[in-house]
Amino acid sequence: MIVALAPRSDQLTRLSKLQNIDDRTKPKENSMRRYALSYRADNDLDDITDYSLEIWGENQTRDYLSGLAQCFQALADKPDLGRSTAEYASPLKRY
Repeated sequence: MIVALAPRSDQLTRLSKLQNIDDRTKPKENSMRRYALSYRADNDLDDITDYSLEIWGENQTRDYLSGLAQCFQALADKPDLGRSTAEYASPLKRY
């Protein structure tokens, strides 16, 4: 299967690159918190999406992005999952 990737200038979201994306990438209705990615993190995910589509195909890319979205939501819902980085920079945590 050949997947045509849209140019970055189109500002297409990762979800629009993957037609018929699973509902698993959407935040669950019972999630208490919302999260937002920084501009740089969002660009990194665009690069990950492009690479994954080219190397692994649509299904694996969908699964990978779904897993990332679930992790992001889990961290937003339970920020205490992380370990303290007080010795480096407080109040940041690492995961």
